[in-house]
Amino acid sequence: MLRGEIYTLYFDGRRVVTWWGPGDDDLDRFAVRAGRVLAWPDEEACAEYARRAGWQGLDTADGASPPGRSELDVEAAQAWLRGRSAAPDPAWALEVWNAADDLTRTVGSPPQYRDQLAERCYRKLVAANVPGFFDLASFQPRWSARELRCLRRVLGGAVHLFRTALRE
Repeated sequence: MLRGEIYTLYFDGRRVVTWWGPGDDDLDRFAVRAGRVLAWPDEEACAEYARRAGWQGLDTADGASPPGRSELDVEAAQAWLRGRSAAPDPAWALEVWNAADDLTRTVGSPPQYRDQLAERCYRKLVAANVPGFFDLASFQPRWSARELRCLRRVLGGAVHLFRTALRE
């Protein structure tokens, strides 16, 4: 992995700092060594490792600029899974789903949750976040009970994946 950014995840009261970016096939992955996702104690340690490894930020062709930084608050999904709100926020739900797909690809697990119902839920999340992609000015998803169960299954699976793949 030569290009990417510092990617900090928050879940289970923990802060996990990783490196994330496109692989050789341009599909996003997390950095790994010996089959384990690399993690650092803080963003500065990750940036130093990336510098020494010759990794570059996503927006720098010459490597002169520091890598970008992104964050993912999985704890919002965890709160929703515990029943603290009626419907998921489409922004974090899509981010958690996408990060879990990237992590699945990274660790070599088979793709999760790609049945018709899951695909419909995913399209609704994309439409809510990028309505122009569907030629809409805006989109607020309405979820059926079946779709909410599907979202719970997918996001619950994502949380489990983060716990197992990013364990200390």
